[in-house]
Amino acid sequence: MTDELRQRDGDQPLPIVNHLPFIHDLVIEDLERLRDSATDGHDTINNVIDDVRGRKDLGTKRYGTALQPFNGRDVRRDANEELLDTAAYMRQQVYELGLLPDDVKDQFHPRVVMYKTILAMLTLSRKLLDTGVDGI
Repeated sequence: MTDELRQRDGDQPLPIVNHLPFIHDLVIEDLERLRDSATDGHDTINNVIDDVRGRKDLGTKRYGTALQPFNGRDVRRDANEELLDTAAYMRQQVYELGLLPDDVKDQFHPRVVMYKTILAMLTLSRKLLDTGVDGI
């Protein structure tokens, strides 16, 4: 199946399948525990669980396997690249809503807060990537 999977210049190697658990399943377990301990928001958490299942399926189609630990890829690089894309998408949404991230009247809008949170995560992610510190 890996012959059918696309590789672009500069891509990391395709993941190596191993006997370890699928990361999406661990995320789902964490979300289920969160849902079971929450007093409300169960529908939202169930929707997120469905979304995670969908991303697992997409990853399986795209990479030939769902995400696993110790799969031969640099997890710090993968996380940083995903955060870069997330920051761009969130900034697009902020712009399209006509919000100004530095404007006092917009600073507590949920989309601006999410965008600034992503920027903070991206900055930390890059620092960890640059210093070689494990732990993302």
